[in-house]
Amino acid sequence: MGNPVVHGSAHLTHDNARISAPSVRLAAHFMRPTVPIQVWAGASYVHSYTTGVAWLTRDWDERYGLTPHVVRFGWRGQVDDFAPRLGRLGDYIDGLVAAGGQVSLLGTSAGASAVLNAFFARRDDIRSVVSVCGRLRAGDGVYPSLDQSRNRHLFKPSVLGCDEGISRLTPADKAKILTIRPLFDELVPVTTMTIAGATNRRILAVEHMVGIYLALSVYARLIVDFLARV
Repeated sequence: MGNPVVHGSAHLTHDNARISAPSVRLAAHFMRPTVPIQVWAGASYVHSYTTGVAWLTRDWDERYGLTPHVVRFGWRGQVDDFAPRLGRLGDYIDGLVAAGGQVSLLGTSAGASAVLNAFFARRDDIRSVVSVCGRLRAGDGVYPSLDQSRNRHLFKPSVLGCDEGISRLTPADKAKILTIRPLFDELVPVTTMTIAGATNRRILAVEHMVGIYLALSVYARLIVDFLARV
């Protein structure tokens, strides 16, 4: 059995600490018997993201003992479509939990807010959450604003729900969360990618897709180490 990834505390570092390129990768997985079992659930922004995540994590089982489940969320539609899609993601996660897995969630881009919304509803069942270049809060006076975001009909309620849910997180909840952000992102304001009290890491990357790619490849070890320590 494997794990899911969407397009979403171990490392004790300062929020602004930069990371020199270690070997890291992205995805959800079951760990080998020597470590706790983990599963990742995620949602992709568009189909190409889903395909890219699957390709980047194709050898995680062999390299890290993790088997990813890559889940396409689907961000095209109307506001009323958001709750049913989040519900389907939640059902998938619950199925993995019921099968006996310790589940971790990883979301990239828009998927980051989706996996956090899924986490809010089942905190005791989720081992850890990773957000890669994801908008987790609306932000004040930032560009682009939430209303200027792509596919905002579904994306906006996801971010607003995430923003509200973050305000209710306990210190123990935040200890389960890792956020990864680049130096600059042309699509998502980097100030909206972090959570106070969580483990927030900045990687040496510029641009949205480049940041995601590097987080799941060059910096994969950052993610893997976090999962193993939480």
